[in-house]
Amino acid sequence: MKTSKTVYIVHGFNVSDEGRGTIDRFRPYLERAGYKVVDVDYNWVFLGRVRLCNNNLSRMLASMSEPDSIALGHSNGCALIHQATHYGARFREVVYINPALNREEVPGDLVEWCHVWHSPDDLPVKLASFLWHHKWGKMGAIGYKGNDPRVINYDKQNDYDVISKTHSDVFESGKIEYFAPEIIGQFRT
Repeated sequence: MKTSKTVYIVHGFNVSDEGRGTIDRFRPYLERAGYKVVDVDYNWVFLGRVRLCNNNLSRMLASMSEPDSIALGHSNGCALIHQATHYGARFREVVYINPALNREEVPGDLVEWCHVWHSPDDLPVKLASFLWHHKWGKMGAIGYKGNDPRVINYDKQNDYDVISKTHSDVFESGKIEYFAPEIIGQFRT
């Protein structure tokens, strides 16, 4: 089994701190585990611009991806990673934390493993499922619903000693210390 040493981290759309309060909090845990971290930042975009920006951002992410790397995203960051896998991103493994994706979406063919970390009480992704003609959906609340054996679901709200119930609470102090090692520990490559 080949081990990847590069992890791309991608934040959600509704942040003005380039992910410092969310996905970037994984950086020290990833570095301690021996990974090189590539922080993929994009400017704050409001909901209306997500439809316009995600295609270009996903193509950029696909073009910068290294072979056999891992991508770790939150919310719209998962949508960007997911779309990038269909544009030829060379991620061997993708990790979705409360993904803003439709529940039946599967990553591109180069991906060997897809980890979906979800919370049934995640209200933002439930609401996202009502957006008209949008790839966003409630995967972040209910997990992946399909039969692709590459996709593994993890219920952060009901199956762990520390409970993560909302869209972004996994990044809070008291939870990140527990969940970051749990999530990184599930990497397969």
